[in-house]
Amino acid sequence: TYLVSFDAHDLTSKILYFGKILTGVPLYAYQEAIAYRIIYSVISLEGATITMLLSRQSGKSEALAFVINTLSVLLPALSKFYPELKQFENGVRIGLFAPQSDQIVTTYSRALSRLQDDNAAQIMGDPDLQVELEKPSKYELTNGSFMIGQVASKQSKIESKTYDIVFCEEAQDIDS
Repeated sequence: TYLVSFDAHDLTSKILYFGKILTGVPLYAYQEAIAYRIIYSVISLEGATITMLLSRQSGKSEALAFVINTLSVLLPALSKFYPELKQFENGVRIGLFAPQSDQIVTTYSRALSRLQDDNAAQIMGDPDLQVELEKPSKYELTNGSFMIGQVASKQSKIESKTYDIVFCEEAQDIDS
């Protein structure tokens, strides 16, 4: 059992709602279930290892981009209200790993482009958030959140970075 002072299920539902407004992306029920599970694990401090097995072109990258954007924008703001989330006050550090760079680019570029949308800029400009992209070509936000995409093949050296959340694409091809 994870002890937080708030109802993690209720807050997860509200974060999902915010994400839909931020991204403007309607999720299918199975994508929403994936997003819910990841967000719940993060805010409840559960730290679970979550696996997904989805067919090609089923919307996995879209669901991950949704979660990445939602948590990157919102968690630093929520840390002001929930002491348990204080570790995110200076941003959310996200690592995105895949065996080949092409596999990283899909999710990375989708998340980055969603934050460059006029709707997202308007939401992020809210006085309670006041966050924007540092540069249009790199996933770094002014609230300290960032995402780094790295190749995680058998030959890669992926040490030296610290992340709050790690996503591994095509995990079956990543060396242990």
